[in-house]
Amino acid sequence: PNRSPHATESDRMEQSCIFCKIAAGEVPGDFVYRDDHVIVIRDIAPKAPVHLLVIPIRHVEALTDLAPGDRAMLGAMLHAGQDSARREGITEGGYRLVSTRAPTLAKKCRISTCTFWGARDSTPKCGSRIMDTLPRKVIDRTAALPRKLAAHTARVRTLARKLAERHGVDADASELGAACHDLARHIEPTPLLEQAEELGIRVDHVQRRAPVMLHGPIAAAWLERDGEISDTRVIDAVCYHTTGSPDMCPVSKIVFLADKLEPQKVKRRPRLAEVLHLAAVDIDTALLEYLNREILRRVKRSNLVHPSTLALRNHLLMNLPENDLLTGRDAFMDDGARLPW
Repeated sequence: PNRSPHATESDRMEQSCIFCKIAAGEVPGDFVYRDDHVIVIRDIAPKAPVHLLVIPIRHVEALTDLAPGDRAMLGAMLHAGQDSARREGITEGGYRLVSTRAPTLAKKCRISTCTFWGARDSTPKCGSRIMDTLPRKVIDRTAALPRKLAAHTARVRTLARKLAERHGVDADASELGAACHDLARHIEPTPLLEQAEELGIRVDHVQRRAPVMLHGPIAAAWLERDGEISDTRVIDAVCYHTTGSPDMCPVSKIVFLADKLEPQKVKRRPRLAEVLHLAAVDIDTALLEYLNREILRRVKRSNLVHPSTLALRNHLLMNLPENDLLTGRDAFMDDGARLPW
Protein backbone atom coordinates (compact mmCIF):
# COMPACT_ATOMS: atom_id res chain seq x y z
CA PRO A 1 0.00 0.00 0.00
CA ASN A 2 1.04 3.60 -0.63
CA ARG A 3 2.28 5.55 2.34
CA SER A 4 0.13 8.46 3.42
CA PRO A 5 1.58 11.58 5.10
CA HIS A 6 -1.22 11.19 7.66
CA ALA A 7 -0.56 7.51 8.35
CA THR A 8 -0.38 6.49 11.99
CA GLU A 9 2.66 4.78 13.51
CA SER A 10 0.67 1.53 13.43
CA ASP A 11 -0.02 2.03 9.71
CA ARG A 12 3.66 2.63 9.01
CA MET A 13 4.67 -0.53 10.90
CA GLU A 14 2.09 -2.54 8.98
CA GLN A 15 3.41 -1.20 5.67
CA SER A 16 6.96 -2.28 6.57
CA CYS A 17 6.01 -5.63 8.13
CA ILE A 18 7.31 -8.63 6.19
CA PHE A 19 4.53 -10.84 7.57
CA CYS A 20 1.83 -8.41 6.44
CA LYS A 21 3.42 -8.34 2.99
CA ILE A 22 3.38 -12.15 2.87
CA ALA A 23 -0.28 -12.20 3.94
CA ALA A 24 -1.12 -9.61 1.25
CA GLY A 25 0.67 -11.61 -1.43
CA GLU A 26 3.32 -8.92 -1.98
CA VAL A 27 6.10 -11.25 -0.79
CA PRO A 28 6.10 -15.01 -1.53
CA GLY A 29 5.66 -17.45 1.33
CA ASP A 30 5.53 -21.25 1.68
CA PHE A 31 1.89 -21.50 2.81
CA VAL A 32 0.59 -24.45 4.79
CA TYR A 33 -2.80 -22.98 5.81
CA ARG A 34 -4.84 -19.83 5.27
CA ASP A 35 -8.24 -18.51 6.31
CA ASP A 36 -9.75 -15.07 6.89
CA HIS A 37 -7.89 -14.53 10.15
CA VAL A 38 -4.61 -16.47 10.03
CA ILE A 39 -1.85 -17.70 7.75
CA VAL A 40 0.56 -20.56 8.46
CA ILE A 41 3.89 -20.61 6.60
CA ARG A 42 7.07 -22.66 6.78
CA ASP A 43 10.04 -20.90 8.36
CA ILE A 44 12.74 -20.09 5.77
CA ALA A 45 15.48 -21.16 8.21
CA PRO A 46 13.91 -24.15 10.02
CA LYS A 47 15.24 -25.16 13.42
CA ALA A 48 13.41 -28.49 13.34
CA PRO A 49 12.16 -30.89 10.64
CA VAL A 50 8.77 -29.15 10.86
CA HIS A 51 9.01 -25.44 11.71
CA LEU A 52 5.80 -23.47 11.11
CA LEU A 53 4.88 -19.83 11.79
CA VAL A 54 1.24 -19.11 12.67
CA ILE A 55 0.59 -15.43 11.94
CA PRO A 56 -2.56 -13.32 12.37
CA ILE A 57 -3.46 -11.48 9.16
CA ARG A 58 -4.26 -8.33 11.12
CA HIS A 59 -1.08 -6.56 12.23
CA VAL A 60 -0.45 -7.40 15.91
CA GLU A 61 2.86 -6.62 17.58
CA ALA A 62 2.40 -9.05 20.47
CA LEU A 63 -0.17 -11.52 21.71
CA THR A 64 -0.18 -9.57 24.98
CA ASP A 65 -1.65 -6.62 23.04
CA LEU A 66 -4.81 -8.58 22.18
CA ALA A 67 -8.01 -7.26 23.79
CA PRO A 68 -10.92 -9.37 25.09
CA GLY A 69 -12.63 -8.79 21.74
CA ASP A 70 -9.74 -10.54 19.99
CA ARG A 71 -10.51 -13.95 21.47
CA ALA A 72 -11.72 -15.14 18.07
CA MET A 73 -8.35 -14.27 16.53
CA LEU A 74 -6.43 -16.12 19.25
CA GLY A 75 -8.71 -19.12 18.85
CA ALA A 76 -8.20 -19.02 15.10
CA MET A 77 -4.42 -19.04 15.57
CA LEU A 78 -4.56 -22.07 17.85
CA HIS A 79 -6.98 -23.88 15.54
CA ALA A 80 -4.79 -23.14 12.51
CA GLY A 81 -1.73 -24.41 14.35
CA GLN A 82 -3.44 -27.60 15.45
CA ASP A 83 -4.84 -28.21 11.97
CA SER A 84 -1.41 -27.63 10.41
CA ALA A 85 0.22 -29.96 12.97
CA ARG A 86 -2.21 -32.69 11.95
CA ARG A 87 -1.56 -32.03 8.25
CA GLU A 88 2.20 -32.24 8.84
CA GLY A 89 1.85 -35.47 10.84
CA ILE A 90 3.52 -34.22 14.03
CA THR A 91 0.71 -34.64 16.53
CA GLU A 92 1.67 -38.16 17.64
CA GLY A 93 5.38 -37.40 18.05
CA GLY A 94 4.63 -34.20 19.89
CA TYR A 95 5.44 -30.60 19.09
CA ARG A 96 6.38 -27.36 20.81
CA LEU A 97 4.25 -24.19 20.53
CA VAL A 98 6.00 -20.90 21.26
CA SER A 99 4.61 -17.35 21.20
CA THR A 100 7.34 -15.13 19.80
CA ARG A 101 7.97 -11.41 19.92
CA ALA A 102 11.33 -9.66 19.46
CA PRO A 103 11.16 -6.44 21.53
CA THR A 104 14.21 -4.88 19.88
CA LEU A 105 12.50 -5.07 16.49
CA ALA A 106 8.98 -4.17 17.55
CA LYS A 107 9.31 -0.57 16.40
CA LYS A 108 10.22 -1.72 12.90
CA CYS A 109 7.79 -4.53 12.20
CA ARG A 110 5.28 -7.00 13.59
CA ILE A 111 7.10 -9.98 15.12
CA SER A 112 4.20 -11.63 16.89
CA THR A 113 3.83 -15.27 15.82
CA CYS A 114 3.09 -18.68 17.19
CA THR A 115 5.83 -21.13 16.26
CA PHE A 116 5.37 -24.89 15.97
CA TRP A 117 8.45 -27.12 16.20
CA GLY A 118 7.99 -30.83 15.73
CA ALA A 119 8.89 -34.11 14.08
CA ARG A 120 6.68 -36.50 12.16
CA ASP A 121 7.81 -39.81 13.67
CA SER A 122 10.10 -41.24 16.32
CA THR A 123 12.40 -42.93 13.78
CA PRO A 124 14.03 -41.72 10.56
CA LYS A 125 12.33 -42.68 7.31
CA CYS A 126 14.76 -44.32 4.93
CA GLY A 127 14.69 -43.31 1.31
CA SER A 128 12.93 -39.98 1.86
CA ARG A 129 14.20 -36.90 0.05
CA ILE A 130 14.86 -35.15 3.36
CA MET A 131 14.58 -36.93 6.70
CA ASP A 132 11.23 -36.24 8.33
CA THR A 133 12.44 -36.50 11.88
CA LEU A 134 15.36 -36.17 14.27
CA PRO A 135 15.91 -37.64 17.74
CA ARG A 136 14.15 -35.62 20.43
CA LYS A 137 17.27 -34.22 22.11
CA VAL A 138 18.74 -33.26 18.74
CA ILE A 139 15.57 -31.27 18.02
CA ASP A 140 15.91 -29.52 21.38
CA ARG A 141 19.57 -28.67 20.78
CA THR A 142 18.82 -27.52 17.22
CA ALA A 143 16.06 -25.24 18.49
CA ALA A 144 18.65 -23.48 20.68
CA LEU A 145 20.99 -22.70 17.77
CA PRO A 146 21.35 -19.12 16.49
CA ARG A 147 19.26 -18.53 13.37
CA LYS A 148 22.19 -18.30 10.93
CA LEU A 149 23.76 -21.47 12.27
CA ALA A 150 20.44 -23.31 11.99
CA ALA A 151 20.14 -22.14 8.38
CA HIS A 152 23.68 -23.36 7.66
CA THR A 153 22.82 -26.75 9.16
CA ALA A 154 19.74 -27.04 6.94
CA ARG A 155 21.85 -26.36 3.84
CA VAL A 156 24.45 -28.91 4.91
CA ARG A 157 21.72 -31.53 5.42
CA THR A 158 20.44 -30.99 1.90
CA LEU A 159 23.88 -31.19 0.28
CA ALA A 160 24.92 -34.20 2.38
CA ARG A 161 21.88 -36.16 1.20
CA LYS A 162 22.51 -35.20 -2.44
CA LEU A 163 26.17 -36.24 -2.27
CA ALA A 164 25.32 -39.47 -0.46
CA GLU A 165 22.66 -40.44 -2.98
CA ARG A 166 25.03 -39.56 -5.81
CA HIS A 167 27.74 -41.91 -4.51
CA GLY A 168 25.65 -44.73 -3.04
CA VAL A 169 26.43 -43.83 0.58
CA ASP A 170 23.79 -44.19 3.33
CA ALA A 171 21.79 -40.98 2.79
CA ASP A 172 19.92 -41.08 6.11
CA ALA A 173 23.12 -41.53 8.14
CA SER A 174 24.81 -38.77 6.14
CA GLU A 175 21.94 -36.36 6.66
CA LEU A 176 21.68 -37.21 10.35
CA GLY A 177 25.41 -36.50 10.77
CA ALA A 178 24.92 -33.20 8.95
CA ALA A 179 21.97 -32.32 11.18
CA CYS A 180 24.10 -32.86 14.29
CA HIS A 181 27.50 -31.58 13.14
CA ASP A 182 27.28 -28.02 14.51
CA LEU A 183 25.21 -28.55 17.66
CA ALA A 184 28.07 -27.07 19.73
CA ARG A 185 29.39 -24.54 17.20
CA HIS A 186 27.83 -21.52 18.93
CA ILE A 187 29.66 -22.13 22.22
CA GLU A 188 32.44 -19.65 23.07
CA PRO A 189 36.11 -20.83 23.42
CA THR A 190 36.36 -20.94 27.22
CA PRO A 191 33.09 -22.86 27.72
CA LEU A 192 34.20 -25.25 24.96
CA LEU A 193 37.35 -26.06 26.91
CA GLU A 194 35.32 -26.46 30.10
CA GLN A 195 32.81 -28.73 28.37
CA ALA A 196 35.63 -30.85 26.91
CA GLU A 197 37.08 -31.35 30.38
CA GLU A 198 33.66 -32.24 31.80
CA LEU A 199 33.11 -34.81 29.03
CA GLY A 200 36.59 -36.32 29.40
CA ILE A 201 37.75 -35.28 25.93
CA ARG A 202 41.52 -35.14 25.51
CA VAL A 203 42.46 -31.65 24.34
CA ASP A 204 45.66 -31.47 22.30
CA HIS A 205 47.94 -28.42 22.05
CA VAL A 206 46.37 -27.17 18.81
CA GLN A 207 42.81 -27.44 20.13
CA ARG A 208 43.83 -25.61 23.28
CA ARG A 209 45.05 -22.71 21.15
CA ALA A 210 42.00 -22.93 18.84
CA PRO A 211 39.11 -24.31 20.95
CA VAL A 212 36.64 -23.96 18.05
CA MET A 213 38.11 -27.24 16.79
CA LEU A 214 36.49 -28.93 19.78
CA HIS A 215 32.89 -28.28 18.81
CA GLY A 216 32.74 -31.48 16.73
CA PRO A 217 34.13 -33.83 19.41
CA ILE A 218 31.89 -32.18 22.02
CA ALA A 219 28.73 -32.61 19.93
CA ALA A 220 29.72 -36.23 19.25
CA ALA A 221 30.18 -36.82 22.99
CA TRP A 222 26.72 -35.36 23.62
CA LEU A 223 25.21 -37.79 21.10
CA GLU A 224 26.92 -40.74 22.80
CA ARG A 225 25.82 -39.56 26.23
CA ASP A 226 22.23 -38.91 25.16
CA GLY A 227 22.00 -42.46 23.82
CA GLU A 228 19.52 -41.62 21.04
CA ILE A 229 22.01 -42.32 18.22
CA SER A 230 24.00 -45.55 18.22
CA ASP A 231 25.32 -45.41 14.64
CA THR A 232 29.08 -44.90 15.04
CA ARG A 233 29.27 -43.56 11.48
CA VAL A 234 27.07 -40.64 12.47
CA ILE A 235 28.97 -39.97 15.69
CA ASP A 236 32.32 -40.11 13.89
CA ALA A 237 31.03 -37.79 11.17
CA VAL A 238 30.12 -35.21 13.80
CA CYS A 239 33.42 -35.66 15.62
CA TYR A 240 35.67 -35.33 12.55
CA HIS A 241 33.79 -32.77 10.43
CA THR A 242 36.18 -29.91 11.30
CA THR A 243 39.65 -31.46 11.41
CA GLY A 244 39.14 -34.66 9.46
CA SER A 245 40.82 -37.96 10.27
CA PRO A 246 42.54 -40.77 8.32
CA ASP A 247 39.92 -43.11 9.82
CA MET A 248 36.94 -41.32 8.22
CA CYS A 249 34.26 -43.58 6.74
CA PRO A 250 32.24 -42.58 3.64
CA VAL A 251 29.52 -40.98 5.80
CA SER A 252 32.13 -38.86 7.60
CA LYS A 253 33.62 -37.75 4.28
CA ILE A 254 30.20 -36.76 2.94
CA VAL A 255 29.42 -34.64 6.02
CA PHE A 256 32.89 -33.05 5.97
CA LEU A 257 32.50 -31.95 2.33
CA ALA A 258 28.86 -30.86 2.72
CA ASP A 259 29.87 -28.61 5.62
CA LYS A 260 32.62 -26.99 3.54
CA LEU A 261 30.78 -26.77 0.21
CA GLU A 262 27.23 -25.72 1.11
CA PRO A 263 25.85 -22.93 -1.12
CA GLN A 264 26.55 -19.92 1.09
CA LYS A 265 30.19 -20.93 1.58
CA VAL A 266 30.61 -21.38 -2.16
CA LYS A 267 29.01 -17.96 -2.66
CA ARG A 268 31.55 -16.39 -0.29
CA ARG A 269 34.45 -18.31 -1.89
CA PRO A 270 33.45 -18.89 -5.55
CA ARG A 271 36.46 -21.07 -6.37
CA LEU A 272 35.01 -23.73 -4.06
CA ALA A 273 32.54 -24.37 -6.89
CA GLU A 274 35.35 -26.29 -8.57
CA VAL A 275 35.67 -28.59 -5.56
CA LEU A 276 31.90 -28.99 -5.40
CA HIS A 277 31.84 -30.19 -8.99
CA LEU A 278 34.69 -32.54 -8.22
CA ALA A 279 32.69 -33.93 -5.28
CA ALA A 280 30.04 -35.01 -7.77
CA VAL A 281 32.70 -37.10 -9.52
CA ASP A 282 34.72 -38.64 -6.67
CA ILE A 283 34.56 -38.04 -2.93
CA ASP A 284 38.17 -38.86 -2.04
CA THR A 285 39.60 -36.75 -4.85
CA ALA A 286 37.37 -33.83 -3.87
CA LEU A 287 38.44 -34.23 -0.25
CA LEU A 288 42.12 -34.15 -1.21
CA GLU A 289 41.60 -31.11 -3.45
CA TYR A 290 39.80 -29.25 -0.66
CA LEU A 291 42.49 -30.10 1.89
CA ASN A 292 45.30 -29.02 -0.46
CA ARG A 293 43.63 -25.64 -0.93
CA GLU A 294 42.62 -25.18 2.70
CA ILE A 295 46.04 -26.08 4.09
CA LEU A 296 47.70 -23.60 1.71
CA ARG A 297 45.14 -20.97 2.72
CA ARG A 298 45.84 -21.52 6.39
CA VAL A 299 49.61 -21.46 5.91
CA LYS A 300 49.40 -18.16 4.02
CA ARG A 301 47.36 -16.70 6.88
CA SER A 302 49.67 -18.14 9.53
CA ASN A 303 46.76 -20.16 10.93
CA LEU A 304 47.12 -23.42 12.81
CA VAL A 305 46.58 -26.69 10.94
CA HIS A 306 45.47 -29.62 13.06
CA PRO A 307 47.67 -32.75 12.84
CA SER A 308 44.60 -34.84 11.93
CA THR A 309 44.01 -32.62 8.90
CA LEU A 310 47.57 -33.20 7.68
CA ALA A 311 47.29 -36.91 8.43
CA LEU A 312 44.07 -37.15 6.40
CA ARG A 313 45.65 -35.33 3.46
CA ASN A 314 48.69 -37.63 3.49
CA HIS A 315 46.49 -40.72 3.83
CA LEU A 316 44.43 -39.71 0.80
CA LEU A 317 47.52 -38.86 -1.23
CA MET A 318 49.14 -42.21 -0.52
CA ASN A 319 46.01 -44.20 -1.31
CA LEU A 320 44.87 -42.50 -4.50
CA PRO A 321 46.65 -43.77 -7.65
CA GLU A 322 48.42 -40.92 -9.39
CA ASN A 323 46.42 -41.30 -12.58
CA ASP A 324 43.17 -41.02 -10.61
CA LEU A 325 43.99 -37.53 -9.35
CA LEU A 326 41.75 -34.94 -10.91
CA THR A 327 41.89 -31.26 -10.08
CA GLY A 328 38.78 -29.34 -9.20
CA ARG A 329 39.40 -27.11 -12.20
CA ASP A 330 39.37 -30.13 -14.53
CA ALA A 331 36.08 -31.39 -13.11
CA PHE A 332 34.58 -27.91 -13.30
CA MET A 333 35.48 -27.58 -16.98
CA ASP A 334 34.57 -31.17 -17.94
CA ASP A 335 31.14 -30.79 -16.35
CA GLY A 336 30.45 -27.52 -18.12
CA ALA A 337 29.93 -25.87 -14.72
CA ARG A 338 26.69 -27.83 -14.16
CA LEU A 339 26.03 -29.96 -11.12
CA PRO A 340 24.43 -33.40 -11.70
CA TRP A 341 21.49 -32.76 -9.34
